[in-house]
Amino acid sequence: MRKKPTVIGLTGVIASGKSEVSKMLEQCGAIVLNADIVGHEMLQRNRNGYGRVVGSFGTGILDRKGDVDRRKLAKCVFSDRKALLRLNSLLHPLMVEEISARIRRACGRGAKLVVVEAAVLFEMSARKLVDEVWVTHATEGSILKRLIKRGMQPIEALSRLASQNSPDEFMRRANRVINCNESILRTRLTVSLAVKDILLR
Repeated sequence: MRKKPTVIGLTGVIASGKSEVSKMLEQCGAIVLNADIVGHEMLQRNRNGYGRVVGSFGTGILDRKGDVDRRKLAKCVFSDRKALLRLNSLLHPLMVEEISARIRRACGRGAKLVVVEAAVLFEMSARKLVDEVWVTHATEGSILKRLIKRGMQPIEALSRLASQNSPDEFMRRANRVINCNESILRTRLTVSLAVKDILLR
């Protein structure tokens, strides 16, 4: 009987190092499912999320081609908690359903390790999909620098950070915390050793 793969939920506040750790896990042989990408796909015109979101937020969030402009949508929700909760209620069930299906397909292909990268792992009720939770951690100063480097204004970066759970809340619910304040080499070693530990169980 083939051993069931381990499913890791990789989460943490925005710009705390999730993408880098995802790449490291992928290099260790994991199949990585990115919840942000799944969420973006749900907003495409041929997906159910498009009608739900446009029906709720109006055509002002669309670009000239009629596609959802994610930057316009983000401005609507990250300064208004009620709007963010409304968006989540529309998209999260669709995302969980899709991620669950992709996990099953990965298991069917013989994957030994599957990673669900999701900043909103808990908010979207996806904890039930994973066996353990890894949280990436970085200082607030490092996070703000990364967000500004990505093109955000300082006020926008602070607002985006404030809209999420606190780092302490993430770490309280973690099975493992990955320190992303350290050098890339040290973080890579930490991830590699953690993967070996899982695969040898």
